[in-house]
Amino acid sequence: MSYTKELIDEVKRIYPDSPTMHQLAENGGVMLGRYLDDSCKSSIDINIILNAKTLEEIQTIARKEKEKVHLYNKWCNEYPRPKTN
Repeated sequence: MSYTKELIDEVKRIYPDSPTMHQLAENGGVMLGRYLDDSCKSSIDINIILNAKTLEEIQTIARKEKEKVHLYNKWCNEYPRPKTN
């Protein structure tokens, strides 16, 4: 199994400090999906919100989290699962 160059590049861009994820993406590793899923958050820590100086700080964090969810969804669409009846 191999992933598209677009997905691999996106993994490297969104997770620049994760050589394990880079290797899984480049080698078509199925565990990439687990790493992507585990790294998705559905909320922003309340302390980050309370300590933010501007709305833009919070929005930047939210956009990064949204990118992670989008990348995981892209992985889901690329990973060939066996069809169930």
